[in-house]
Amino acid sequence: MATTSQHRRGARALVVAAGGLVGSAARVATGVTLGWEPGTWPTATLLVNVAGAALLGWFLARLGRSPAPWWSLDFWAIGVLGSLTTFSALSIETVTLFEAGRAAAAAGYAVLSPVAGLLAAAAGTALGARR
Repeated sequence: MATTSQHRRGARALVVAAGGLVGSAARVATGVTLGWEPGTWPTATLLVNVAGAALLGWFLARLGRSPAPWWSLDFWAIGVLGSLTTFSALSIETVTLFEAGRAAAAAGYAVLSPVAGLLAAAAGTALGARR
């Protein structure tokens, strides 16, 4: 017979999967809307990664200030925002920029994306911590 702990783990997995469905769909919709071809500037990935960092900072700051349902961290932070943002796409898009002969753009993107993400996370955290 399954224990309460096993039931909770199963429920958490389903909550993360549901959030992942939402975040993945948003990621694909952003990519389709903005488009991307190998060797071109990856606007969609930059946008979702920076926005996701800001939203995660805001969410975690808010979560620390007020009670939330047990599932909210799993659904929003791990599921939705974890699947919306993507380090693997950032990596491959940097490589394809380089392979397309756009070394300066590749280097700029490789620096801009994490710096912008860190600044966005800090801004989101500051906004979330405000009363």
